[in-house]
Amino acid sequence: MNQSKIATRYAKAAFELALEKNEHDRFRGEMKTLSKVLVQNSRLSEYLNNTVIKDSHKIQTIEKIFSDAFSALTMDFIQLIINNDRENHIPAICRHVEKLFKQHENIHSLKLCLAHELDDNVKQKISDAVKHALDANSIEMEESIDENIIGGFILKTEEFMYDASLKTQLAKIKQQLTDK
Repeated sequence: MNQSKIATRYAKAAFELALEKNEHDRFRGEMKTLSKVLVQNSRLSEYLNNTVIKDSHKIQTIEKIFSDAFSALTMDFIQLIINNDRENHIPAICRHVEKLFKQHENIHSLKLCLAHELDDNVKQKISDAVKHALDANSIEMEESIDENIIGGFILKTEEFMYDASLKTQLAKIKQQLTDK
């Protein structure tokens, strides 16, 4: 089974259980924490992915690190992942859990690429327009600066991309002139 399907199935099962037990907010936060710890501590990630180390030792290590901070639901979920030899899928599972929560709460991600920094008022107008267009509860905006687009912006969501960059507009004009 490919990695994406595995991560999706585990994430969906855990997400549904967290909702059912009304522990979704805590579970979401704990999965974010787990993901951050594994990114920041490559030695722990390597340890968990090491096939020579027994599952029981991995579970003991996870319990020592997280048992005081994580709920029984999250600890049981991590133990299930380890017992089923899916440790290498934990980062993808965490990403899918977050994606499911965002879908459930109708939160959309927006990537905004700018040629230069815009003032907060303009950014808020763009965010509000996308929020209205997608009928979203809220928008999470990620900004980046790329001077190569010369001016304007490129807006990306899960559903669409809108390129209002000067670079693209100039390329279109150039194409029209060379086609004639």
